[in-house]
Amino acid sequence: MYIVNRGAIITQAMFFNCDHAMLNYNFYKTPKVILELFKKRLQTVILVNLIPAFTIGIGNTIIFILLKETSFITIATSFLFVIVSSIFFSIHYLVIYYLLQPFNKKLEVKKASYSMATLGTYIFSYMMTSVVINSTILSILGILFTIGYAGIALLLVYKFAPKTFKLN
Repeated sequence: MYIVNRGAIITQAMFFNCDHAMLNYNFYKTPKVILELFKKRLQTVILVNLIPAFTIGIGNTIIFILLKETSFITIATSFLFVIVSSIFFSIHYLVIYYLLQPFNKKLEVKKASYSMATLGTYIFSYMMTSVVINSTILSILGILFTIGYAGIALLLVYKFAPKTFKLN
């Protein structure tokens, strides 16, 4: 899901098409406006990313059914984990965009912290491919982690984005 997630590209489009102009106005940087816009954008990013997630989830399900060696629980939890992963990456890229706002007016990444955060995400995602764990447990952990991450993300965006969400 890391590879097919469009979160980074969508945040670039958001900055280029809206934020680079609107960040000149003080009302656009208030906590209430930032949080409401974040929630609406999060819904959009999740919906965009669910399209490939459902496709991959259905493909996995078909492969499992054709193999005839997998239980219904494994099939369902595998499908669920793909969806949850998509939602996590949607949240993650939008959060680091709001907290680190890496772009200048020319859409160039000007913050090393953003590059480090995306690199860290890549390394973590790659390391997770070698973890061997029961799919049911993995799905439950993924759901709990994503719910916790979403809650913390909303709090961080509300608290810090008015200070960090600005033009570079």
